[in-house]
Amino acid sequence: MQSAAELATFPCAYSTAEDLVARTHLQLTGATIVPPGSMARVVSLIEQGLLKPVLAVSFPLAQFAEAQEAFMQKTHVGNIVVTI
Repeated sequence: MQSAAELATFPCAYSTAEDLVARTHLQLTGATIVPPGSMARVVSLIEQGLLKPVLAVSFPLAQFAEAQEAFMQKTHVGNIVVTI
């Protein structure tokens, strides 16, 4: 295993970790332990209309290929939904 010092000198085409993530469409995923009752508060906000998902576009299942192409272009803001 390489040390942090060795990794720091490794030649890389990206200037920062953020640049690497942005240019290669990597996703950083983690887990957080949330306080009890958090989900109930989120559901309450949704029911009150105070919290809404951002919808980029919706496609019928028959246009799944177009939905996948829209996703791969990485130009959307929000969710891409495929309806049945």
